[in-house]
Amino acid sequence: MERKTQKPLTAFLGMLLFAIILFSALFMTGCSLRTGDYTEEQHKQRISERLEKEFSHWSYAPGKYFDSFEVYPLYDENENLVFFLIELEPFYFEFVKLVDDPDFLHWLIRFDIMYQYDGVNEWSPYKPSGETSSNDPNIGRDWILDENGEKIVYKKSPYYVTGNIDNRKYIIETEKRDEYVCAVKENGKFVNLISGDTFEIENGSISTLQATFDLAFRPEIRL
Repeated sequence: MERKTQKPLTAFLGMLLFAIILFSALFMTGCSLRTGDYTEEQHKQRISERLEKEFSHWSYAPGKYFDSFEVYPLYDENENLVFFLIELEPFYFEFVKLVDDPDFLHWLIRFDIMYQYDGVNEWSPYKPSGETSSNDPNIGRDWILDENGEKIVYKKSPYYVTGNIDNRKYIIETEKRDEYVCAVKENGKFVNLISGDTFEIENGSISTLQATFDLAFRPEIRL
């Protein structure tokens, strides 16, 4: 009787050991993805494929659907690829932040941490006049007005409305949490596309107070 019980027990322990080794291998290697594992073009393709799965169902009003989208790379002040911009037609845009997928746990619960999103319905250009407030959008912002004295409202990205959609585009993180500057480079200096002000990066920090976007990124749940 003892010999008969030992064989199933040995088989069970062997299977358990194999499962532990396999789980460890997945945890340490295959399921810990890094943004550097893909080229810029591969990232663009992966983001586009995710959008194409759901894009046809997106509507901005009853019975009205978005026509198309384009995906563009965004760089930080050191020329590192850090974001992508999704520009939709006829309006609306999203930022996609590249984040290293840290571990097997996020893979297991089906969170795609590598691509995190925040969309923007509309924005208004302004020049900063001091510390801003999340409770009152008028504090610290001098709105740029149109010819009728009204606040300007855009529903396309700053890169698009300023005619820079085909130029090299930058998004620069500020020292304030979740605040980013949309910019391009002209004559060796950055141009803030929200305010039109030029600025420089000194010792790793933006030299002057800048108009920013407040962005709160969320992971995508893989379907």
